[in-house]
Amino acid sequence: MKAENNVPTTAAAKGRLDVRIAARDKSLIEKAAAISGKSLSEFLIPMAVRRAKRIIQQSTTITLSERDFRLFLDTLDAEPKPNAALRKAMAEYDRLYGQPVPEGRRGRSRRVAV
Repeated sequence: MKAENNVPTTAAAKGRLDVRIAARDKSLIEKAAAISGKSLSEFLIPMAVRRAKRIIQQSTTITLSERDFRLFLDTLDAEPKPNAALRKAMAEYDRLYGQPVPEGRRGRSRRVAV
């Protein structure tokens, strides 16, 4: 169960967070919470959660220009060109099985039991 401001009520709260804080900072936060008519938890938790979400989003989101986005999509859509390691693997397949890798399977990642 959550209170109106999205802070878990005591019965629903499952975790505890203990922090060390300078006395003057604690007094400042307590005063702001009191002025807001909120408990310390009601005052701090929503701000901390919003900040955490913003930081996580910024660290997991890449913003591209339209040009870079098109280049990224074109690169994903392009047919892969075999590099030296793939050519070596295809030659090994040919040596083991006496035939080249089937055309439809070239350039695609597949496991081959040997």
